[in-house]
Amino acid sequence: MAMRGSPIFSYRNGNSFLHRIPALIKILLLVAICFAAFCGENSFSTLDDFFSSKSFVCLCSCGILLFVLHVLSGFRLSSLIKMKFVIFYSFFIFIFRSWKFCDDGILCWDVEGLWFCGLYTVRFFVVAFSSELVYETTSLLEIKSALEDVENFFARIIPPLKKARFSFLLALAMNFIPEIFALWSRVRIASRARSQKKINLIRFVQVINKETECLFSCLIRSGENKRKAILNRM
Repeated sequence: MAMRGSPIFSYRNGNSFLHRIPALIKILLLVAICFAAFCGENSFSTLDDFFSSKSFVCLCSCGILLFVLHVLSGFRLSSLIKMKFVIFYSFFIFIFRSWKFCDDGILCWDVEGLWFCGLYTVRFFVVAFSSELVYETTSLLEIKSALEDVENFFARIIPPLKKARFSFLLALAMNFIPEIFALWSRVRIASRARSQKKINLIRFVQVINKETECLFSCLIRSGENKRKAILNRM
């Protein structure tokens, strides 16, 4: 995923209008989009019911907002290409959710499941693409500084909050998302450099299995290093 360019959810240096918007505003906007994307019903009887539903209004609003944000970020097609993993993920959701056993014991289409698959794919794309736009225009330092500003503001009202350091923990959690994809990109690059160009299905499964094991090992090591760094600063 995103092998030729920067990894998914990685920061891209630039001077677009979206880059200049304060990090806190972008974080709050991302949270609002995520909540709005999953508002409304999950199943409908007809298309007319969907077009007149709260879900349709929320998704249309999110789509318009995403288009505006994409334009403000420089309208890079590479940002959209990175979202191809949504299709891959939704394919498995479709396989396991769009079928059901009828009364006669035969597999048949599950209309409610189809609605769920379609809506979930769109909602997942909205959340993933909005996260991509925020992460690629906001550095990890800007995210940490924005969260610290919020913590300092509330610490003036409730002084014990300053010792809790919630902003530091939340910044680590938010930064962990792009770190996963950055590590996965490095693992894939290293794996492709050592693998044959043409491999059969069995070999492909074995390679994916080893890559996943390597990814988890790198994540555990990275988490342990961060834990030691936090303990040294306490």
